[in-house]
Amino acid sequence: MRESESGTATAPRGRVQKRQAILDAALSVFTREGYGLASIDAIAAEAGVAKPTIYNHLGGKENLFRIVMVEAAEQSRTKILQALDAFPTDATDLRGQLTSLFSPGFIRALPAEQWPRVTIWLRAAGLRLERLANKPARDIELTRQVAPLAAKLPQPFHPARWVLEEWRVQLFAQELRAVGAPSEGKVRAALAE
Repeated sequence: MRESESGTATAPRGRVQKRQAILDAALSVFTREGYGLASIDAIAAEAGVAKPTIYNHLGGKENLFRIVMVEAAEQSRTKILQALDAFPTDATDLRGQLTSLFSPGFIRALPAEQWPRVTIWLRAAGLRLERLANKPARDIELTRQVAPLAAKLPQPFHPARWVLEEWRVQLFAQELRAVGAPSEGKVRAALAE
């Protein structure tokens, strides 16, 4: 953002800068309001652009949300993977989880109802990474529960994958509140379908 002569905030003039201002504003509004309450009007106001500019650059609310989520998740994934390189303990399960999230086909495979959970899964991975340094034995113990079932996924985006991600939240980052009371049994049942 920059300030105009009248003292009001305006979006940068270049196409790339406008797009980035819109994405930054969208992330802020979606985070603050949630998808359901977020509006293109609020995003436009925060970005300092006209509402039609958002539609011209990025399409409607759903497409904007997907772009924002993918970019934010990719940035988080990259930071976490870089941090994993510094750990002396084996973090194969965590690395595999992050590598497969947002691999080719992820956007098409992810059911619409799971999109809001993507940031939770990444936050859970971040918390897991923070705790790994202090409690590597705990991570190893929990990984022994998860890894065999993760290895049984017949494809990266099998429906059991989403249950597995929620179980990881339950095991490694309980404060983020997993959805659907995930458990080993529920993952096995999803694998059997």
